[in-house]
Parts: sequence; C-alpha cells; structure tokens
Amino acid sequence: MAESLPPMTLAQLQAALENPHFRSYVYFGKKTDRGWKVAVRAQEVMPALRVYLVAPSMAADVRNQFGVPASHVGAVFDFGTTVKSTLSKSKADDMFSLTDAIIAACA
Repeated sequence: MAESLPPMTLAQLQAALENPHFRSYVYFGKKTDRGWKVAVRAQEVMPALRVYLVAPSMAADVRNQFGVPASHVGAVFDFGTTVKSTLSKSKADDMFSLTDAIIAACA
C-alpha cells in the first residue's frame, strides 16, 4: 500500500520502516512525478515492498532523519530503518534501476 507524508507523520514513517516483514522505498516529490509512478508500479510487482511519498513540505525533516542528500529523490531501505542506497532522479525514474537497487539492498 502506498502512503504519503503528510498525512503520515515522520514518527509513523519511522514505525512503519521498523516492520521486519517489509522492505521500503521512500520517494521525495509529487504524485505526478514519473519517479513516484515507477515506485508504485515496483510495489505492485515486488513482494513485501512498501513505498512512501514525501511531499516537499516534509522533505527536509525526512532527509535529515535518514541522511538522504538533497540531490537524490529516492531512499532504498532493507527490512529495517537503514538506508541502503539513495537514487538520483534519473535512476528513480527508471524501473530497472529502482528494482535493481531494491533487490541489492536486501542481498
């Protein structure tokens, strides 16, 4: 299920990432972005993946919490709260690059 911040809070995101049954991907942007559409599609085809959309109004807080550079729009997590990789816009927009990063995060 795709979630958005807001209405989800940073504390709720942190709790969701702690769920050991799901790996996660956080995308910084808007619902209309190609990268977000790719993220949602990845969730549809990859088991045990949850995706989260962070609106620009909350991006700074989430980036600070997880150490995501401003130059990247995606953060890939394993089955926990550790960021395994971050993705540039071009990689986040590409289904193969995104799914490859998610698979590598859990290897």
